[in-house]
Amino acid sequence: MIEIEQALGWINWENPSEISDSNQYWIGRIGDRNISEVERKDTIDDLAKAVRRLPNPLEQAEILIFCGTRGYLLGMLDEAVGWLQKAADIYEYCADHHRYATALWILFIVKRGEGKYKQAFDLARRSRRLFDEIANDRLIKKRVEEESWYRGRILDMTCDLISSPEDMYECLFEFHGSNLSPSAAEIKNRIATQVEKKDYQKTGDEMQLLLGITLRSLIPQETAESLAFCGVVSWVLEDKSGAIQFFRSAMTQYIPASFEYAVIRWMLGLALFAFPADHYSGITNMEASIRDFDKLRLKATHENKLDQKDWFAIHYSAMKRILRTQVEGT
Repeated sequence: MIEIEQALGWINWENPSEISDSNQYWIGRIGDRNISEVERKDTIDDLAKAVRRLPNPLEQAEILIFCGTRGYLLGMLDEAVGWLQKAADIYEYCADHHRYATALWILFIVKRGEGKYKQAFDLARRSRRLFDEIANDRLIKKRVEEESWYRGRILDMTCDLISSPEDMYECLFEFHGSNLSPSAAEIKNRIATQVEKKDYQKTGDEMQLLLGITLRSLIPQETAESLAFCGVVSWVLEDKSGAIQFFRSAMTQYIPASFEYAVIRWMLGLALFAFPADHYSGITNMEASIRDFDKLRLKATHENKLDQKDWFAIHYSAMKRILRTQVEGT
């Protein structure tokens, strides 16, 4: 997983820091663990408030990125989100695509930590797309070392986005929207909000209500989507056995080897691998999903769907890396 400090280190990879020498001192202070947590929080707050007086918007944004990241690590969640979003807005306005993409990825890490998986995935998708555009630009300009760096980060990002069932679930909607009816979608949104707020009192009843609607649906994709979602919720709530049953049931609603089937099979493989006794079954399912993704990549190539081909290619590589890591760790 890409840690937030690691992502912060990307911010000045392409260009030197915009922060003045005098402000570099304060950046060092907020990262100094020899200073008390209270003093660091106070310094972060003061520094974030002072940026509006700076004439250089890129210096403002970079300071806010540091304040947001350090503040997040110190538990200043609400403030951190605001600072990071402001930094991202400045970078977007200034057309600093590299730093804008980096800011979006840091926001993704924060939002995922809050349990806001859909918001987080949308941020991650935008960030990765920007890095891909930059990599393609470097390819055209024959700046090989820079292109290679961006390709490496894109692979790292993709690995993060498929390394857990709750993240992989969002891939179901890569090429189309939700299949849920309006009433089912409303219930799903209520459940997602409860999970974000860690207010689980009504979650079980809401899940039963969702299933009560979708299991009677004449559209198998709607049934499958709700089953997969309930599996993700069960996974987040540490009911891993329940999650596995939901994922198995969701797979039966899709055509074998289809895109959606392959996505759910990967989620099932990850879930099974969490149980030592089911490592082999988990690996088997992940291997099968990888084969399906490779076939889907070839199909997209033959149909000249270049964006889909590239999407399947990077995910195929990321899946192989994750599987290799899982196997080496057993």
